[in-house]
Amino acid sequence: MERRKVIKGMAAAAGVICARPRIWALDQDQSSTGKSSFAVPIRGVANHDGKFVQPIQLTIEHAGTDAPFIVRIDREEVDRRVLSSGSHTFNVYVDAVETARQALIEYEIAGKSESAEVRIEPVRKVQIFILPHSHHDLGYTDLQKNVEEKQMANISKGIELARNTANYPPGARFVWNLEVLWGADWFMRTKTEPEREEFISAVKKGWVGLNGMYANELTGLCRPEELLQLFRYGTELGNQCGVRVDAAMISDVPGYTWGTVSAMAQAGIRYFSAAPNFFDRIGTFMVEWQDKPFWWVSPSGNERVLFWVPWTGYAMSHIMKLDTAWVNKYQARLDEVGFPYQISYIRWSGHGDNAVPDPDICEFVKKWNEEYEWPRFTISATSDAFAAFEKQYGHQLPEYKGDLTPYWEDGAGSSALETGMNRGAAERLTQAATLSSILAPQSYKNADFNEAWRNVLLYSEHTWGAWNSVSDSENPFVTQQWQVKRQFAVDAESESKSLLDGVLGAYTSQRDSAEISAGQGLFLCQAGESLTASASADESGEGSNVGYSALPASYPNGEFYQQFGIGLS
Repeated sequence: MERRKVIKGMAAAAGVICARPRIWALDQDQSSTGKSSFAVPIRGVANHDGKFVQPIQLTIEHAGTDAPFIVRIDREEVDRRVLSSGSHTFNVYVDAVETARQALIEYEIAGKSESAEVRIEPVRKVQIFILPHSHHDLGYTDLQKNVEEKQMANISKGIELARNTANYPPGARFVWNLEVLWGADWFMRTKTEPEREEFISAVKKGWVGLNGMYANELTGLCRPEELLQLFRYGTELGNQCGVRVDAAMISDVPGYTWGTVSAMAQAGIRYFSAAPNFFDRIGTFMVEWQDKPFWWVSPSGNERVLFWVPWTGYAMSHIMKLDTAWVNKYQARLDEVGFPYQISYIRWSGHGDNAVPDPDICEFVKKWNEEYEWPRFTISATSDAFAAFEKQYGHQLPEYKGDLTPYWEDGAGSSALETGMNRGAAERLTQAATLSSILAPQSYKNADFNEAWRNVLLYSEHTWGAWNSVSDSENPFVTQQWQVKRQFAVDAESESKSLLDGVLGAYTSQRDSAEISAGQGLFLCQAGESLTASASADESGEGSNVGYSALPASYPNGEFYQQFGIGLS
């Protein structure tokens, strides 16, 4: 079962109106643009011989022999042709309007006539960026190993689609956004050298867009250093590919801690595209923040990122189709919320979670942009879309401070033991790295620390159980996913302890007892204990004591490392 089916089923059962996002436009039919079964206005402006016009799409059913067909708009003939038997769809045109107006559409053929009134809406002169991506659920709808294979295959398919459309007009060329980077990490670990080189080349060409977050993280679970580690691989991969990674995506997760801003800014991330779940367990997040871009300012006040939630989050491709009717719906949505900008963007995540790249968007954009002046569509990387928006509107956006309060971290309470292990591992890794830099720099094993952090991050990743973990908790599909999930925490704990032991071992091996008694020392205190160290006489001939107060029992892991030196009191 696909997640979108689960979501839609839940929404239907509860009554979608209870979810509170304004979704009337999702089901908008032609009756909202004209009370007619045969005439539907299209909100697009075309240039016909230097004259701007708007189309009205006619769908005519004719049974019988070939017959003359005449169309009139507001009593004036605008089209005459011969129709054969069958169904026919084509456009007639009216002058582009600046304000909405009603138009009377009439036709006659073979003694039959019909009329209807339609509403002609002004067309928004808006540039709409489309960001193709696949929502990364590490589990939930499938076993983690299968998901890894899907996302690596998506990278190859995205590159292939970009190559196949490289000669399309600008805007219609495919770009594959890597929503998060654990799939790319696995790709670079496991694929052949030619495949890795092809990936790097695709990034340099702009065919693949890197977004800096490693996983769709529950940031409320993260220790401070873990937030920084969330963006480390993006920086490394960007350097490897020779590009700057200045954008991040997150999907499904509603809400992010304030420290995320500082972590992003320190990693060079300037743009943050957040696309929460549209229906399920999100409070009023979407109601409050859809299409209301702002600068999210860090706790220090010295950093900020451009934050923007698109309409329907990442769910648009699950519940809509890119066609002329969608163009009408999207502009109606912008009208409804009074969207004040002439640049917008949407997410397009394919059909379901972990979905394959959708080639249809290239054909839609190519055809639309060839026919219409406005609105304009551009398939894009996150960074390019946000940079274009910032250039035009960044100076006038509001600024906000504080948490965007998370909603889903409560899921971690269902596995409190493993969550505690993982948080302890994150703290222990921080301590180990700090001690290594102070006491034994040569003991820092970069690859081993990175692997341990990877396990910490993937435990804090947002998928908490299979889609049926509540309704069918003992199903092997459910239990197998949980075994993989919990193993991230188990491995992180084991690796963090090993790395800490390695640092301490490296330090003690290079110091003998004489050196320690001379004032170089390291003590391990358990929570609740106190320590007083006596040192030998200093130059004045007086001894010196170093006192340490008891550590609180709540201190992470009950462990702390203290260094002392001669002369302290």
